[in-house]
Amino acid sequence: MTTAYALSRTELIRTLTAYNGIATADGALDGSTIIDVALIGRNDFLGNKAVLIMSGDAMYEDRGITAFDPVTGTITLQSGFSSQVTAGTLYRVINISSIEVDVANIDTKIGANTDAAGTSTLFAYLANAVALSTEQQGLVFRATVTGVTNITNFQASGLAGYGDAFFAGNYRVFVVRDAGGAGAAPHGEMQPCTAYVSATGNFTHVAFTVSLAVNDEVLLLHERLGEIADTLEYVGYEGATSLANKLTAARAGYLNNINQVGLLQVTAARAGYLDNIHQVGLLQVTAARAGYLDNINQVGLLQVTAARAGNLDELGAANIPADIDELKASKGRVLCSLDFWSVPQVSVTVTDAAGDKALPDVTVAGLPAGATIARAIAMFKFRMLEETSSGVNKLDGAQEIQVRDNAPGAWADAINFVDDLFTLAADAREGGDAIIGAINVSATVDGNGTYNFQWDEALADGDGIIFNDVQVGLRIWYSV
Repeated sequence: MTTAYALSRTELIRTLTAYNGIATADGALDGSTIIDVALIGRNDFLGNKAVLIMSGDAMYEDRGITAFDPVTGTITLQSGFSSQVTAGTLYRVINISSIEVDVANIDTKIGANTDAAGTSTLFAYLANAVALSTEQQGLVFRATVTGVTNITNFQASGLAGYGDAFFAGNYRVFVVRDAGGAGAAPHGEMQPCTAYVSATGNFTHVAFTVSLAVNDEVLLLHERLGEIADTLEYVGYEGATSLANKLTAARAGYLNNINQVGLLQVTAARAGYLDNIHQVGLLQVTAARAGYLDNINQVGLLQVTAARAGNLDELGAANIPADIDELKASKGRVLCSLDFWSVPQVSVTVTDAAGDKALPDVTVAGLPAGATIARAIAMFKFRMLEETSSGVNKLDGAQEIQVRDNAPGAWADAINFVDDLFTLAADAREGGDAIIGAINVSATVDGNGTYNFQWDEALADGDGIIFNDVQVGLRIWYSV
């Protein structure tokens, strides 16, 4: 692989990726949500994009985003992944509109042949047109089939008497539903009316794929309304069934590689899947419209020529898993750190009589689920110390600040104090400091919880050294 190819692959990955994230908590059991606290407070830049899972049981699966909650950092998907998206799962938000979401939106706008007039779907508009026809608007006529001769002739006696030339050449026959009220072949099919016998209500039309039956319902649509009905055919609508269910095997050739893996493998050999995607022809995707992609000439994405095929090949299945393995390995080497402090304690007095001195507890909260603690150290902070024995004073002998995993756990040394530390002149007052331990106490501090602290066998040369406004803390390094 040349340097030019490597740089091209990196640039393409960067261009397609809107966001890299790690799930911080388990999502819904059905795989329909991803939770990432890093997204809390972010603007909704996720809408209508696609999510590609990069690790775990659902690796390489993608779904469309339908909603985002900036308060909880929750991403909601059009449908669930094959398994729950658990804490620690790597994912990417891809700068590609999700076909899954687009199909759902189109299906919603089309509606179903049971939608009532007055609602906002295309079928509701047609229902309204039917209602208007009862007021003699003359654009739509609704009829029940009363007799059938063959696949090109039927009788609707309720439409007799309009004159032989009225329907012929001016209307189209649109099949609505069968006698039981459900869609039945050839429901959704429309053909021109070529002849009409006024005396009997007999219609001749271009042949349907399946003959009508008595009591089927049809609409006679004027040519102006027939153009609206054509739209149903352009988007593949064949009745009241979901549009998503109409992406059948006959259409598989256009969609085979639009999936969680195929988006990253758009090579010259697969150009046939994209030939018919055109800025106007999304509703009219036919073989005759091949080559429209050649004219997409905006910057970058819209200049995918043969000369650039090598760049797209770098997004192939042979390369992406290696990149993901590298990301997973580097993730384990990156350490994050957090500090946790106790509430302040007014003072700690060390006298010439040895004894344990209680220090405030430290609560560790907020470590991500599954975090591995690599190192933890203790910290001891005081605002001021003063000498009260009227003589030179200091610590007498080596001593330790200790920590334990809440009572009654065993105490572990966390900070070592050496002999003669904190030397003070008689009646002196000095500014405080922060003492940071060098002992790794991760064996004791092993996750979220409450930790106790004490000064073990504290002892001074004189009667008293007072440490004012004391706090203790923990600094934790961890990986996820």
